[in-house]
Amino acid sequence: MHNPLSGVNVLFNRPFAKLPLTFAQTSIKLMLSAKEEEFLKYWETSRNKQKKLIYQLLVGLPFGLLISVLIIANFFSGWYKRADMIANSQFNPMVLYLAAVLIAIFFAVFSKKFQWDQSEQRYKELLAKKQKLTNTPNAAEENKSGSMGKPEN
Repeated sequence: MHNPLSGVNVLFNRPFAKLPLTFAQTSIKLMLSAKEEEFLKYWETSRNKQKKLIYQLLVGLPFGLLISVLIIANFFSGWYKRADMIANSQFNPMVLYLAAVLIAIFFAVFSKKFQWDQSEQRYKELLAKKQKLTNTPNAAEENKSGSMGKPEN
């Protein structure tokens, strides 16, 4: 008797659905790549330096200043005549410059903190992966030796 659902996995674009899905079933040994190992070494040495506010401000400041310069250039370009008339009649340019400096500082610190958080997350994930890979063979050997060895008192 023919099963009408036998081709369902192929119909739903899942031709490999019958393959094993878990790590234990696949028996593939995963290792850290050379780039991952290099990143672990790099981040161990530079993570504390990059976490400092002064470093984040100095390294991120060019990006923040670029954004601020673009905002000021947009303001003085005069592409919107009505806003330009209002700005010329009742606007203090010091407010714009102060806002530009604050925006530059915010972008500088925020962008570097975000990059630091991403790198720290990647570092922790790679450490967990490395720990799992180093503990997995040992745990398997302990289970084999423990079941065949003498019981402990």
